[in-house]
Amino acid sequence: MRERREASTSAGRTLRRRVARHVGLLIGVFALVLFGAAQAAAETAARGGSTPNLQTVTPAEGCPGDIVTITATGFSTGARPELQWSDRKAIEEQFGHLASSGLTEMQNDFGLPATNSTEDKAVVPLFFQVWEGPTGTHKNGSGTVVAATNEKASGAPVAFTFKNLYSCFGTGGGGGGEKGPTGAKGETGEKGEKGEKGEKGEKGVTGATGPTGPTGPAGANGSNGKEGTASGSNGTNGSNGAKGATGATGPTGATGTNGTNGTNGSNGTNGTNGSNGANGVTGATGPTGPTGPAGTNGTNGSNGATGPTGTGGGSETGTATNFGLYTGAGSTGGLATGKQESGGWSATLRAVPGSEQGQTQGVASFPIPLKTKEKVKLNYRNEAEALTATAPCVGSVSEPVINPVGNFCAYRGGKGAGSKETGSGVGNVDKNVTSKPFFEGFAGEKIEETGLAGEGDDGILIVFRTSEFSTGAPVEGILAESNLNAAGSWAVAAK
Repeated sequence: MRERREASTSAGRTLRRRVARHVGLLIGVFALVLFGAAQAAAETAARGGSTPNLQTVTPAEGCPGDIVTITATGFSTGARPELQWSDRKAIEEQFGHLASSGLTEMQNDFGLPATNSTEDKAVVPLFFQVWEGPTGTHKNGSGTVVAATNEKASGAPVAFTFKNLYSCFGTGGGGGGEKGPTGAKGETGEKGEKGEKGEKGEKGVTGATGPTGPTGPAGANGSNGKEGTASGSNGTNGSNGAKGATGATGPTGATGTNGTNGTNGSNGTNGTNGSNGANGVTGATGPTGPTGPAGTNGTNGSNGATGPTGTGGGSETGTATNFGLYTGAGSTGGLATGKQESGGWSATLRAVPGSEQGQTQGVASFPIPLKTKEKVKLNYRNEAEALTATAPCVGSVSEPVINPVGNFCAYRGGKGAGSKETGSGVGNVDKNVTSKPFFEGFAGEKIEETGLAGEGDDGILIVFRTSEFSTGAPVEGILAESNLNAAGSWAVAAK
């Protein structure tokens, strides 16, 4: 009964304390609001100086009573600038638009006396930012602070966050506040009196059998038995032992003497005679001998002997002919098999930013066309590659050589300061163009070898383009400058 009375009394005291704390918090909040309003009214007479233009508030959030630093232009040294603080958005989210909005949603206050023209300090005013209560989420209010003149905002506002009052001052008794710290340990009580001797307990159960003890020491040796008289039978022969490991290789023996020479083989049969060579070209008639001195008329003399056969005359004809029919059935003209012809090429391209995409081509026109539909592979060597003499382009820019035949090579030169491909501080270099050109026939068909429908029989186009290029709708305003001034040589060798 006594315990129930004490519990009831304790619960009552706890409830009264909680109610008192909650009411105290609300009274304190309201008192702070009234005090802030009274203070703002009292400070009206103390304001002075020009209206500043606020820039920043540090920190950008705070509780009522916190001091923040405001930077601005136009503070009057020694004067307390008028400030207008607003938590209107958050207050209306909590309570709707209140009749006392001039006090609950927006407050005019004054900063501390300014010490210079660019910085001042101010005290954060109190707003009813209590959403969502002591046990819910403590939501802050997103508000502003702005310079004011006669309680009217002047200039651009600066964002400021009004912290939830429960985050600032705690939840009080209404929400069953947080557990307080553990109290100090009480003093040790006095030692109690010695109790009476207890009755004798019953006999306990028998314990389990203990583990087996260690083995005792060995006994002494017994005396020797008498010697036997009968001989034992022979034991059986043991099995053969395992094969031993192979011994190391012995040293190499001395070199034997040379054998006698074998007899010579019989001579092979004679080979068949080769076919007769082609007849040589008949030499020119020898010169007429000098006229003999006039003599007496006599009988006619006999004919003179035939002169020796003449030498000279070409051994090969028509090696690089451009005569005859080049196209169609029965065509025979074209660059002779295994023969080479060569020449030079050049290409220039210039496009400024904002202009349309561009293309240019170097022309390698063959003085002697290739044989009709002859397949020749097309190769390109840039400025660096042209110096390596890599097959099939084994020559140089100045002396192009094709090996093996059946190839075309275009070499890029690079000795001129106005036609460099790459480099720095060496003159003009390529800018924003294709690093490797492609080939076309004279009809504009892109090809990698000649012969298809006659493309490339008469020559090759070496094609360069701006880096920004479209084969559909053209790029009408390129972004980067493009520049190319290329020159070199070419060579082709027929199969």
